[in-house]
Amino acid sequence: MKCMNEHCNNELSGRQKQFCSDKCRMQHKRQSEPEQESKVEQVKPEQSKVEHKPEQGVKSMTRHPLSAAIRAYPQDSWVNSSEHKELMRRLHSMSIDELEADGYWVPAWKRSAVA
Repeated sequence: MKCMNEHCNNELSGRQKQFCSDKCRMQHKRQSEPEQESKVEQVKPEQSKVEHKPEQGVKSMTRHPLSAAIRAYPQDSWVNSSEHKELMRRLHSMSIDELEADGYWVPAWKRSAVA
């Protein structure tokens, strides 16, 4: 009995085997079901990245949406974002009491600057 893969003419050595190897089995499976591959929606890498555009309402954001917007950036791309610039502006301009009242984390450099 021969391997069921159309491109392979190897003889099978065991009972109840349809393919001579896993490679032939997978090749046959991929060739016999091409319509399923087209049904699967392929996501392109450039589509999977979150696109961030500077919004006019960054200054009106509260703490939670602002931090969520910063966390949504992939890897370290948040460093140059308008949201990060707004956060740094708030940290520099607000007092420690105002930051704590609004629920912000107060960085050590802010506390040491007061002392």
